[in-house]
This record gives sequence, structure tokens and C-alpha cells, in this order.
Amino acid sequence: LEQPQQELVLAILRNAGHAEEYVKRLRQVTSGAGFPADRGEVPVCELLEACMQKGQDLAVLKDQKVIVDPSVSDLSGKSVIIEKSEVLRAMENLISNAVRFAPVRGTIMLGVEFQADQTGLWVQDSGPGFSAEALVKAGRTFYTQDGSRPQDGHMGMGLYFASQIAQKHGGSLSVENTSIGGRACLWIQQKPPACPQE
Repeated sequence: LEQPQQELVLAILRNAGHAEEYVKRLRQVTSGAGFPADRGEVPVCELLEACMQKGQDLAVLKDQKVIVDPSVSDLSGKSVIIEKSEVLRAMENLISNAVRFAPVRGTIMLGVEFQADQTGLWVQDSGPGFSAEALVKAGRTFYTQDGSRPQDGHMGMGLYFASQIAQKHGGSLSVENTSIGGRACLWIQQKPPACPQE
């Protein structure tokens, strides 16, 4: 295969792995098993790099650009105590939504925000933005957009997963519209609550 074809094949293989993880998480939530607990300190720059890789894999078929907000400054020394695989799963859901709603050759922007004791990882798309209904209901189980954004058969679990993972880390999921399009932010406490005792 030529180089562009090799990159597409690798992206497809990685996305197949992501899909397998998605099904596992869906089974955990619907069975009431919850999420596994394996917290550790993770540099914010490492999280952002992993999100960039996931974004590039998802955006390649629509020839979209995935960039980091130019205002993001030096992240050295910035870290969070999280369950890394779950936070990345949540971010992948937000990125997947952004890729779906942004136009072909559109732009997906990733960014980081710090407020008091919380860190926000956000995803911005260049699509039509959220409807007023979605701004209120996004993150509820099986909620899908009304007619303002395309459905493509999705059942609304992505934002629900992200919301649950944010809450597990002492934070929340927020969605808003900007002058560019829709933005979703995963807020997590820099030092989340301890796991409940058995």
C-alpha cells in the first residue's frame, strides 16, 4: 500500500479497537457494573497528545483538521489524578461528536482550561452548534439532538458516558455554543474524591 493508504488502514484498525472498548463500557453501564477504578497522576500535556491522536484517527475520512487551541500555553507541571483510560474514552466520545457535526474539511479544536480546583478538557467543532434543547438535555441517557444537528443513527450514549465519567472525577460535562460552533468540556477535579469503600 502507498503511504496515504497505510495511514488510513492504521486509523481504521485503531478505531476498531476504540469501538470494542465502547461496547465494553456500554455493557458495564447497562448492567450496573460501573467503571473500573485505577487512578494515577497523568500530565495534562500527555492527555492532550493522546486526544490529538484519537482526533486525527477519527477525522481522517472527512479530511478534517485537528488542532490545539493556539492560546494553550506551557503545560509543564500540570497534571491530574484520574482513571486515564476512562477520561480518554470520554474525550473520544466528545471528539467523535465534533467530527460528526463538523463539515468535510472542517476544523476540530482541542483545548485546556483551568479554574480553581478543576481542569477542563474541551472539544470545539465548526458545525452548526447545539440547539437550545440540547444545551439543557445533553448528557442524559439516550438523549439525542433534535433536528438542529444530524443523528446518523446515534443513540446519545457518548455524552452520557462523558457526563458519568466527569461526575466520577468530581466534575461535570458542559456544552455551549461559540461563534465557531459547538463546544463540549469535560471538567474534572484535579484531586477527585476518593473511591467509596467496599
